[in-house]
Parts: sequence; C-alpha cells; structure tokens
Amino acid sequence: MINKPEQSEYNTYYQKYIEALPQNGILEFLKSKTAEFKNLLSGLSEEQLDYAYQSGKWTIRQSIIHVIDTEQIFAYRLLSIIRGEKQSLIGFDQDEYVENADIAHYNKTQLINQFSALRQYHDILFANISESDWEKTISLMGQNTSARAIIYIITGHLVHHIQLLKDRYLNV
Repeated sequence: MINKPEQSEYNTYYQKYIEALPQNGILEFLKSKTAEFKNLLSGLSEEQLDYAYQSGKWTIRQSIIHVIDTEQIFAYRLLSIIRGEKQSLIGFDQDEYVENADIAHYNKTQLINQFSALRQYHDILFANISESDWEKTISLMGQNTSARAIIYIITGHLVHHIQLLKDRYLNV
C-alpha cells in the first residue's frame, strides 16, 4: 500500500498538490481523476481548445499538453528513483516547454488519445512497482524526494488542472 508521503519526502512547493489527496489508495484515485479529466476534455469543442481565461494565460490546448508533459517528466523521475539512479535530477521550466510545444495542429481527439495512452502506460508501470521501491529516494533539485511523493505529485498536479479547467475555463 502506498501511503501519503511525509513532508520531508518532497519539496514544500509540492505541498499544494499533495495536501488534499487521500492518505492511501492513490493509484485508484488517480484512475478516477484520469476518467474525470478525459470526460471534461471530451465535452470541449475544438474552438474551446484555444480559449484562455485571461490574457497571458495558457489556452486549454496548452494546459492539456502541459499536463501530459509534466506527467512524462515526473514519471521519468519516478522511474529513475526505482531503478536506483544516483545522479541528482534537475528541474524544468514549464513555461518554456509550453512555449516550445508545436501543438496548434493537435485536435481534441489527438490530445485525449495522447493523454490516454500515457496514463494507460503509467497505470501499468505504477501498478507493478514493489512496495519497497515506493520508499526509495533521489535528490530532485537538491531535495530528497521519494517515489511515493512523485505519484502523489503526479496525481495532485492532475487534480489541480482539473479544478483550473472547471473554475477558470469552463465555469462549472
């Protein structure tokens, strides 16, 4: 069973993603949030993908690719932890990633399919991580970070963007 990580297992920046998540059952919770996100995306029109709730903010299309990119990066970090990587891992600039993503041609179906394929692969990976591997750590941007913290960060990040989508983009 994967229990919620202690504050000492991750950088305080990620507290906002972790604090409201369940104490355990995180993989099942992530699956439910995956379904919720895909359901929200399915209800969007192609025109809505280019909507930004404020000047200078990301469009829905950019937000979706950001969720995908971020999960890929954090899943790599998790894989590095469980495979015993010794080198410290560095951060990434989310704004540069979005700015440099050539995604204007991605339609809704392509975005949903890419997200779904990524989540499906990661669901298999995460389900097969041993209990002892969830306790392993690595230095991430100078902070000791556990594998279980990473799965909570991935989940909390998705929850955060679901809420942003509902509150600021769709007003539901």
